[in-house]
Amino acid sequence: MTIDAQARRVLEPRGLDRDHLLIGAKALAQQMIEQSASSEHPLQSMVYDVWGLYNDGLPKCRLTTTDDGDLVFTAQFHTEDDDVHAVRRQAVSVEELERLCNPGA
Repeated sequence: MTIDAQARRVLEPRGLDRDHLLIGAKALAQQMIEQSASSEHPLQSMVYDVWGLYNDGLPKCRLTTTDDGDLVFTAQFHTEDDDVHAVRRQAVSVEELERLCNPGA
């Protein structure tokens, strides 16, 4: 999971650290998977970078900002054809990301 410097500058004052953003990334990915269910190529699961004896890993995704300062979530997903990874992008507001990162709040 990669978070660009500008996104960190926007999110850190709101108390959103890497652990919070990991929760938000998984929630965003799940929304994208659910939204794709009726599409021609539904998404199955998010791709992970995996390492170590116990298959530790992080989702293969990025949180970046546009020139206008908008947040963009980009992730790689498995499809029905497991050899193909689909890349999807979605704009997300700071408020929505904050809500997804703190589901119990």
